[in-house]
Amino acid sequence: GLMCCIRYLVSAHKGFGACVDFNGHLLRAQGMTDEELVQLKEDPRTAPIEDRERELLAFVIESVLDPTSATAEKIAALKELGWTESDIVDASYHGAMLLYVGRLLQIFDG
Repeated sequence: GLMCCIRYLVSAHKGFGACVDFNGHLLRAQGMTDEELVQLKEDPRTAPIEDRERELLAFVIESVLDPTSATAEKIAALKELGWTESDIVDASYHGAMLLYVGRLLQIFDG
């Protein structure tokens, strides 16, 4: 689902191998193929989730990787799709927390 895609993409972009492997396994268990995972890394909007979830996914990945990209206009567009401010914050928190966890794994796992 959406949260697994967030974790997979943040991990892939930041080089957190263990997290990529774990979340890739979860996405495969949900029916994604290796080819679809490669495609997902290239374009988050190819995720096999609802259209409005794809928009939130793209926002989270973009803003976690570059916080200055999160604009009021983009947040307003997500709200127009039915996302609440709480939904947007929760998804963004989920992505940002992976930066923390992934970095800790890198520090203590070599």
